[in-house]
Amino acid sequence: MAVFCLILYWIAIFTATHLPQSLIPVRHSFAGADKLAHALIFFGFAWLMAWAAGVSRHTRRVAWVVGLGAVYAGLDEFTQNWAPGRTADPLDFAADLLGIVLGTSLFVLASSIFRTHKQPANG
Repeated sequence: MAVFCLILYWIAIFTATHLPQSLIPVRHSFAGADKLAHALIFFGFAWLMAWAAGVSRHTRRVAWVVGLGAVYAGLDEFTQNWAPGRTADPLDFAADLLGIVLGTSLFVLASSIFRTHKQPANG
């Protein structure tokens, strides 16, 4: 189920970030709203990658999730140069990375808390 959700989300991200700018109604209610959107989108992406990868406290898997997420975020920003009306923005990439790190970190924390509460008490 996790892999299926990740694939659907990944397709949605790619599609949304490569639509021509003219098709996207831009209504930023506050300064930095698009950076927040980038961070939240990639937070969800990282959370789903961590779930699909079976990340808990496995340092190697955490590194793979963050690394793969960072590579994809970079490619996503770079390839936007070929979408009409879009350009790559280093600050968008930074917001993507923030979302990836936070999403992965909070997934590890949440899975650790859940695992702790799920274990039966000894005694």
